[in-house]
Amino acid sequence: MKREFKGHILHEIPLDYVILDIKTTGADPYYDSITSIEAAYYLNDEEIEQFSETFTGSEADKLIILKHLQQFIGRRPLIGYSIEFTIDFLYDAFHTYLEAPLSNDYLDLKEVLRKTKRLQGNYTLSAVCKGLKLPKKQDIKETEILLILQVFDYIRNEVVHNKKVDYCTPLEDRRCVFTGKLQRLGPKEASQLLIQNGGTKEDRVTRKTNYLILGNHDYCSNIEEGKSNKQRKAEVLKQQGYDIEILSENVFYDLIYEKGTRHGTSH
Repeated sequence: MKREFKGHILHEIPLDYVILDIKTTGADPYYDSITSIEAAYYLNDEEIEQFSETFTGSEADKLIILKHLQQFIGRRPLIGYSIEFTIDFLYDAFHTYLEAPLSNDYLDLKEVLRKTKRLQGNYTLSAVCKGLKLPKKQDIKETEILLILQVFDYIRNEVVHNKKVDYCTPLEDRRCVFTGKLQRLGPKEASQLLIQNGGTKEDRVTRKTNYLILGNHDYCSNIEEGKSNKQRKAEVLKQQGYDIEILSENVFYDLIYEKGTRHGTSH
């Protein structure tokens, strides 16, 4: 799907915003789906309202949840961690169920932190909070929303200092492994495209791998049928807390042509 009305990447820190955490079954909006959404609306650093819903699979329930979410977020900027991936799920859901675009601007804290190079290797949310030694709030359950808010506070106070927000491009410094047959490009062309956009091609999945990229047919069939050894290893590493995602060929191209363009860099 061409997401022509999608919002832009924020380069300034907003005062009025929604912290957003979307859980999905995978990384491809075409093959995978949203399982839950949590959000919190903040104005001048004060929490105004919360939103929390789980998708049961009922089409009627999805429509009701998305209508409520649409009212909740309004036109406010969206702030999340790895939101570069999950916002596409929400855009497609708005398009399908509400026949309306999701055009809110957004800020991906993970890509901002990666640009600072203050941490090495693992940029999962839990690893970042631990690596930055962010203080735990006493007597408060540490939800994903609170962790994202802590990272946002750190970026505002320790990184940005009233300057423009700077990002890594989607594939910059990312270690990638291809597996399966790609539909649109051959292995050599896909590797060249990856390298041109700042990524590094590797042959096997390790703890340092960031993206395992599957051909669309392999990604689709592996959801319902058997999985390759590379995919099984990637899933184990992800469960162990390593910074690795399993992408379809579709998402790989989105990282370059759609998201790369929004960052101002694509080849």
